[in-house]
Amino acid sequence: MSTIIKATMKLKEQCKQFKVQLSKIAIELGYSRQYVYMVVDGNRQNNKIITAVYLALEARKSELRKLIG
Repeated sequence: MSTIIKATMKLKEQCKQFKVQLSKIAIELGYSRQYVYMVVDGNRQNNKIITAVYLALEARKSELRKLIG
């Protein structure tokens, strides 16, 4: 039997881990905070929000890399 280890984190987990503020994304895009949280949690689908969250995650990761290195 082979065991598969899942190496990826869900979007919601990444936002918590890297402290991405979803409230700011909601305000910038003009959506309610609750709707943005539902999209990130996977209950709703909105490509505009998902793209903004991924961009915010990458910006945060870049910021942290600069602090470390």
